[in-house]
Formats: sequence, C-alpha cells, structure tokens
Amino acid sequence: MVVVDELSFKFVENEGFRSFSNQLEPRFKVPSRTTISKYCINLFTSERKKLKKQLRSERICLTTYTWTSIQKYGYMCLTGHWIDKEWRLQKSILNFVRIIDHTGEGLGNEILNCITEWGIKKIFTIIMDNASVNDVVARYLTRKTKEWKSTILEHEFLQVRCSAHILNLIVKEGLSEYNESIEKIRLAIKYVKGSSQRLEKFKKCVANAEISCKSLLCLDVETRWNSTYLMLETAIKFEKTFNELEDQTNFDILNWWRLNSYRFPILSQVARDVLAIPVSTVASESAFSTGGRILDPFRSSLAPKTVEALICARDWLCCKSNLNEIEEMLIDVDKYEELDKGKVFAILH
Repeated sequence: MVVVDELSFKFVENEGFRSFSNQLEPRFKVPSRTTISKYCINLFTSERKKLKKQLRSERICLTTYTWTSIQKYGYMCLTGHWIDKEWRLQKSILNFVRIIDHTGEGLGNEILNCITEWGIKKIFTIIMDNASVNDVVARYLTRKTKEWKSTILEHEFLQVRCSAHILNLIVKEGLSEYNESIEKIRLAIKYVKGSSQRLEKFKKCVANAEISCKSLLCLDVETRWNSTYLMLETAIKFEKTFNELEDQTNFDILNWWRLNSYRFPILSQVARDVLAIPVSTVASESAFSTGGRILDPFRSSLAPKTVEALICARDWLCCKSNLNEIEEMLIDVDKYEELDKGKVFAILH
C-alpha cells in the first residue's frame, strides 16, 4: 500500500490510520515507519532479483531522461523496453539515480554502470532527445560496448532520436507563425484564471451565451505542443464568452504587466516608472480637502508640524485607493476651483 499509493512511511503512525486498523482487527499491531521503510527496501531488492533474472536473456532498448528535483538535485531515469517470449511489450524503470557529473561522458558512464549492475549484455538501441550532450553520451556508449559479443553492427546505429521530441520541434516551428494569436489566447486565459472574481464572471458569461460545453479552461505548457493544442481546442469553444467578457471588462494594464513582467524584465521596469506618472494633480489637491477638515475653526491653532502629522498619517492609513476615492478627488477639485473664484473670501467676511 505504501509503495503503490506513494504514501509516506510516517503514514502508518497517523492516528486516523491506527484507529482504522484497530477497528478492522484489534489484534493487529501496526508497524512503525522504521519497520515499513525496511520492508519497502526488502520488497525492492526482491523484485529487482526477479527482474534481473528476466532480463538476462532479453535484448533491451533503453530510454533515458534527466530531471531536476525541487531540492535542485539532478536525477537520471533509465528505462528498459523489450518484447518477451509471449510477444508482450514490456517496460520497466531500471534506475532512478542521482547524477553529479552532467557532461556527456559523465552521463554515459552512469548509464554504463547501471546496465553493468543489471548484467545486461544485449543492448539494441538507446533513445534520447536532441540535446547536444546526448550525442556525446551515444558516442561514449558506442565506444565502450562495440566489442561486446552480442553487439549488432558495432553499435553504429545505437542512438535513436526521440520522435516525440522531433515532432514537438516541428510543430513548435509551425506554431511560431501564429505566436501572436496564441499568446493573446494564453493571456486571456491567464486573466480569467487569475482571480476567483474574474472566473465567476466568466462562468456567468458562459451561462448567458448558453454554451453547454463542460470543458474547463486550461493553460498550456509552452514547450509541449500537445498541451497548446488542448488549450486552443478548449478556448475556441468559449469564443463568444471571451467576447462578452471583453465587452464587460476594462483593460487593467497594471495587472497585465504583473502577469507578463517575467517576459519583459527590463521593459517592465521602465513601465513601472512610466505608468506611475499621474495624469493630474488631483491626488495632491485632495490633501487640501483633508486639511480643511482638520483645520476647522475649532483647531485653527494647530502647529504646522501637527497638521502635517495628521494629514500624512491619515493618508498612510487610508492608502488603498478605489474608484469612490477618485470620484471624491474630482469633487474636491471642483471645490478648489470655486475657492479660486473668491468664494472663500466671501465666507470669511
């Protein structure tokens, strides 16, 4: 259960699991996580012996790929493929090992060590992607294995390019002609999925457009053309919805830069400076409205420093701007214009 369901060793010590086990069979003593970890290692060793015996007489095709974990450790996965005597296609992960040397010869040496440990002497091909380092890996393995008795044509054709990777490159090249359109769709989906409020508004637009599609919007992984296809396939079903949403939504340029600053790191810094330039003096002028309320006839003796402290402190505590505040600023501007016309003088006299 722990291995198949990918549970942590600590799972067996959870109170809920122990209570569940006790309800099923009170006499069963739940093992500790230390015992479970030992059991899993023993299970691995046992299954490895069985697989090693099975591979002894087979000619194996290998696939390999490298990956970086969340701890920033490099790992290599080596998988074996073969057709057994019953003509059934078989596949097993042979190794999932941490790698230190990421050079072509370093990777090649690690693969050679792995297949040596398995006792594999009949290799037919090794399938890798088009990374240049893999050419070095293939040359290294060819050099080291071409004298093996079971080698075919001295492993001249050992390396096979990954067809899925080649297809991905071909499709990406074709899609590059439509990059601008695809990027617009990608940004539209990011915008909708960027907040729960916008997603709810999108769902309402779907209902208004009477679209019965049950598919959900999905973002693609830009390096995987098939995920781009799925994104476009779903988005086209909601074309009417996006149009309606566009009619209802004002473009939020700051949010756009927030989502796209990673694409334009330098330009985004310029944008942050330029977009911060106010189009009017309303923000500063509105401070006089606050000053007018603070410096009323009953507080006219307040010292300038005190006035500054009160006005600034209020501004800092109420710094969240919204449309209502902007409207208040505009009203204040109208009042200032009236003040300029001399009404203040009339009031004072």
